Amino acid sequence: MAIQMLREKFSGGDPISILGFMTKFKDACNHDIIHAGVAIWMLQYFLNGSARDTLQARLRASNSMIVVSDEETDVLKTCPEVINYLLETYASDEAIAAAYSDEITCKQAA
Repeated sequence: MAIQMLREKFSGGDPISILGFMTKFKDACNHDIIHAGVAIWMLQYFLNGSARDTLQARLRASNSMIVVSDEETDVLKTCPEVINYLLETYASDEAIAAAYSDEITCKQAA
């Protein structure tokens, strides 16, 4: 998996790149037959900066036996929750609209 994800790191600097990153990560997991439960823990090794720090904190909170509050809104327990969190955080409607607008502007300029 490390070879397939060589130089593939996501830091959140270019929010829309999460789409390509997640596609490559999914393909690498499928190729190496890595199940969803393991994949969510491996994902943090392919993130950088605040994206990694935030995900690690939320995964640690889900693995903790200490109840901090009644609300578990910051806890990620399943692979779909992690994927939804990353997509909602980085591929927001605004980010997608901005990327689309940039693409249209580039095509019109050419």
